Amino acid sequence: MTINRLSGVKTTCFFPLLTLLFLAASAGLRGAESSAQKTKEAGAVSASDFDGEPGDRISSESSFILIDWETDFNDAKARAFIEGKDIFLLFASTDTSVWGQRLDDEVLSNPLFGSELSESFVFLLLDFPVTYRFPEPEFQRNEKIRKSWNVSTFPTVFLADAKGRPYAVTGYRNITAAEYAAHVRELHKIREARDRKLAAFAAAKTGRERATLLAEALRTMDESLLSPHYSEEIRELRQLDPDDHTGLMSDMDFPLKISRLRGQVFQLVRGKKNYDGALAAVDQFVRKNKPANERLQKALFLKLPVYANNERRDHAAVVALMDAIIAVKPDTEFAKMAAEVRQRALLLLSRPPAKAIPSSRSGAKTGPASKANSKKENPANP
Repeated sequence: MTINRLSGVKTTCFFPLLTLLFLAASAGLRGAESSAQKTKEAGAVSASDFDGEPGDRISSESSFILIDWETDFNDAKARAFIEGKDIFLLFASTDTSVWGQRLDDEVLSNPLFGSELSESFVFLLLDFPVTYRFPEPEFQRNEKIRKSWNVSTFPTVFLADAKGRPYAVTGYRNITAAEYAAHVRELHKIREARDRKLAAFAAAKTGRERATLLAEALRTMDESLLSPHYSEEIRELRQLDPDDHTGLMSDMDFPLKISRLRGQVFQLVRGKKNYDGALAAVDQFVRKNKPANERLQKALFLKLPVYANNERRDHAAVVALMDAIIAVKPDTEFAKMAAEVRQRALLLLSRPPAKAIPSSRSGAKTGPASKANSKKENPANP
């Protein structure tokens, strides 16, 4: 089954998750002029939004570009094979969250995006709505793929070859439709590099050379894609390089390690209110694992919930943390997110402190004597 347009996607994205934590902890920012305030709040989907069965996914007015969306993975692979294209796979929940709505409004609904990429990609939408449910066979089919691809946030975008093996992953980005199309074209080069190196690996003779070339081929892709989708290559690499001279096996462990650290930090912050312990956990992780570049930035970002939580709201510390993240590597997506968070923290720092509201609890004195005492205790009082 194909659809012509994508319903108003309103979903959550992995990349700005930590920024959202900061925004949630900094409620005073809501009055500021920022892109986050221009987004629509998530809303429930009513029956009037559809002209047919829920599975038909009739498009909203915002998605006026006619993208020929497939909704079955096998159909998308067959079509990609016949047409000699790759697959643009969007995991979405089309009735929740502002980030997917922004992806739809700013990118998918722009005619430029579809025209730029339709010659190279088959578009596939796997939808996971909250306020309604598709027929059980379709739901189970999509759910099986979601779990096997380790998708837990929406929207998540994968680029995959015609066989259905992903080689790149991305999501919402605060860029224009033209910039997003260029971003996708740049990611498309990963498959070209992967295939060249895999071809060189297949032609190599010696074990050490084969191990090096195979590791290079796998390194062209994000480590999060390797275990679920390249198990045969990993198994062969382990046989060719049992002592991990290429270092790839160690690198592949990083996503799991950072996931465990994230859980530890959130437990210390939210559950135990042990903020110093959370900061120490991040520092210990950095000392032990020695991450660099984007990995170090990703680890340092886990300090943000400590400084930006409702009890601390240490905006000066947030600014210093963002400066440290940007200094690691200024041209990464993490650095861009850090710059946005830093700007918002500076805005909060520039605001005068809120005036204290006098207590009106039972037993408080409100007569003339009390007012006189208040003036004595606070000479700044008029």
